Amino acid sequence: MAAYSPKREFDIDWFRGLVCLCLALLHFYNSHLYDAFYRLFGETGKYIIWNCRLGVESFFVLAGFMMAHMLRPVPGEQVSIGGYLKRRFFRLIIPYWIAVMLFASARWAFRLATGRGDEMPTLVDIFAQLTFVQEFVIDPSRQDKVVPTGFWSMVTLEQFYLIWLGLYGICLALFGRGTSSGYGRAERAMMFLTFAAGLGSLSFWVLGYEHAVKMQLLLFAVYLSLGMMLYWAVRQNLGRAYFQIAVACILAATVYMVAATPYDGTAKLIKSLITISIFIPLARGAMVPRNAVVRFLSFCGKRSYSIYLMHAIAGIFFISLTWKLTNKSDWFAVPLTLAAVGVSLVAAIIFFRYVEVPCQERARMVAYRTKREKKAEIVDGTPQPVVCS
Repeated sequence: MAAYSPKREFDIDWFRGLVCLCLALLHFYNSHLYDAFYRLFGETGKYIIWNCRLGVESFFVLAGFMMAHMLRPVPGEQVSIGGYLKRRFFRLIIPYWIAVMLFASARWAFRLATGRGDEMPTLVDIFAQLTFVQEFVIDPSRQDKVVPTGFWSMVTLEQFYLIWLGLYGICLALFGRGTSSGYGRAERAMMFLTFAAGLGSLSFWVLGYEHAVKMQLLLFAVYLSLGMMLYWAVRQNLGRAYFQIAVACILAATVYMVAATPYDGTAKLIKSLITISIFIPLARGAMVPRNAVVRFLSFCGKRSYSIYLMHAIAGIFFISLTWKLTNKSDWFAVPLTLAAVGVSLVAAIIFFRYVEVPCQERARMVAYRTKREKKAEIVDGTPQPVVCS
């Protein structure tokens, strides 16, 4: 969110910044510098960077939590699904589109200027990314060359928004909107569907299908669903049984996977549980003590979307230009990674100022909540006027 935005209801910016930087470091580790890092730290370093840091599962729990918060029923108001989609379009999709175009333009400009470069993104590749269908169009062997690093997660998030809101619209058509107190049959139906989607997604991890599933949403819906159930249980005191059963199933799946078939999915499940343990007090209004580290993370958190988009372009491009320095010494990988973080922050600050902030301002102009008219009560056969609170 913008630096000038009002104080958040939840103290989460520091957490957003931490997750964003952890993901950036993972991507830098897996870039051209991978061989140097592996020679330096071996399997131990690889295990730590892959499993001992917060990652995309935490990002999805946070996204689900905030989506449930934004779509919560409020007495006297009703949510417009179309308005919410329009708001998300300005807030998330336009910056994402611009980042995709910047990536493609930079790749082609470098190729034309130097004659160097691997396979270039085609118009079909770009269109597939802009329409969130890259998983079905772009061959996996080409993904790393024509898609910015980590952008698959934004595709998964937008797919979840669209599918979930589509199902919500169907439930509203079938059951109508909630009562004047807020949650009605449509909202409760969506709670059940969210719970069922989370369990279905969890089953893919337990059965070991994580490498066979093309659509990443099928794998990561468990974390988005968990974030939504966390919000309903802690903030709305609704669907507690769903949330408790979901947590119990994740715990059971983690134990089973550690004992039977340990692989990367185990760490993701554990980190999702760590995330919700952090989020429960934050959802209840807890504040983290301010110090230099927290202030820096909060600074990054307010610009986390820009950092995430730009690190995959500016940071990775910087590493691709300088990685041959590691031929002199593998230890050059460490300062190059730190420099890539700095380059990414500078690029993100510029992108935030000139792209994300204008998009935020335009998104705020979209009113996706409207006053709700109550039906007139009938007293002695005469309609009585009712004024919404």
